[in-house]
Amino acid sequence: MKRISYFIIFLAMAITSCGSSPMETSTAYTDPGFDSIEKVANTKEATFSSMSAQNSSGESCDAIIFDKEIDGTDYIGIGYKKDTFYIKIYWEANSIPETIDTTNFKINIKGSTSTTDNLKLTIDYQGDGTYLITFKEDITVTGSGSGSYTIKTGDTIRAAKY
Repeated sequence: MKRISYFIIFLAMAITSCGSSPMETSTAYTDPGFDSIEKVANTKEATFSSMSAQNSSGESCDAIIFDKEIDGTDYIGIGYKKDTFYIKIYWEANSIPETIDTTNFKINIKGSTSTTDNLKLTIDYQGDGTYLITFKEDITVTGSGSGSYTIKTGDTIRAAKY
């Protein structure tokens, strides 16, 4: 439980620091990493067919994918934030896969965390420091947060590598 708490704190810090760096410009994304500051193309975006208000094509958003060891366990995580809306997804793995199909993952969409669905994704490196994450199966998340959300088959997040 302590490891998961550290991981959630790490993911929250990574997402919230994405847009707060004084080095950020309108044409580049500043890596929120603790070890370095790296510029990559400002191509972070997301498309959600059932949550159109959360789409960010051509708009500012924070989106990261990371591969980190926390308390001796390797994790892959995806974080997305636009305004007050956020998505956090993570699972145990030691490298970013091209595909994933698992029920052993955690998800949090604006405080809602309960799902019985699989996490089925493709993750394609785009050559500019970003990954295109495509959902291959619907995921409905409910809970005590802000309601029920569905990420639909074909929805995408383009995230910078953290």
